Amino acid sequence: MVALPLSFDVPSLQVHELCLQTYDPARAGGALPIINSITEHRWDAMNLYRQRPFKVIVMASERVTDGLAKNIESAADIAGTARRAALRLRNEHGMAPDDIFIDLSVSALINDRVIATVPRVNHY
Repeated sequence: MVALPLSFDVPSLQVHELCLQTYDPARAGGALPIINSITEHRWDAMNLYRQRPFKVIVMASERVTDGLAKNIESAADIAGTARRAALRLRNEHGMAPDDIFIDLSVSALINDRVIATVPRVNHY
């Protein structure tokens, strides 16, 4: 057992809820749990914030444009998504900046760019 906060990284809202219900801050030295990860199109975990405050990791590699989830296409997209999410967390939920971690996911941007430049090979 360690006195560190736990980070919950699951896609299910129901599992996040169960994790938050069973989380014992006393065993983590009073630290808040961490939800990993929130994206602009997966914001539903923030509904649990009222039940038990937590810290959050924001995935900046995914954004919402015209109501649709989209992958980032540039460093400017990452910065814009991170900024929008952090401001929304602060304004709508009162989260302190120290409780918001941004996952820049630069590798996703690099991988997409590298794959796009690799010539397609057809095997006959």
